[in-house]
Amino acid sequence: MSVSKKKKTFFSFVDSAIKLAKATDADAVLILMDRATDWERLKRKSSSSNTLVLVATAIPEIADASVKSELSTIRLDLPESSLQDRLTQAVLEGVVSEHV
Repeated sequence: MSVSKKKKTFFSFVDSAIKLAKATDADAVLILMDRATDWERLKRKSSSSNTLVLVATAIPEIADASVKSELSTIRLDLPESSLQDRLTQAVLEGVVSEHV
C-alpha cells in the first residue's frame, strides 16, 4: 500500500471516528499512533469538528510532533508492550489528565 493510500485510509478512519464521537456525545477521539502523519491536517480536522483528538504514543518523536502541532498528546511509557496494554494506559492517562 502506498504512503498516500495509507494516509487516505487513516484520515477516512479519523473522519468516521469524529462522526461517531459526535453521534454518541463522546468526549474525545483517542488515536494510538505508531508513525508520523500529516499533523496539520489532523489538527484542522479536530478544530473544524470541535472534537478533541487525543494522540497517544510511546514513540518520543511522534509525541513531539503531535505536541508541536498543538494536539492533545499522551506520552505512553510502555514502548514494548502489547497494543491492549498501550490502549489501557492511554485511556487511564486520558482520564487522569481530565481529557475524558
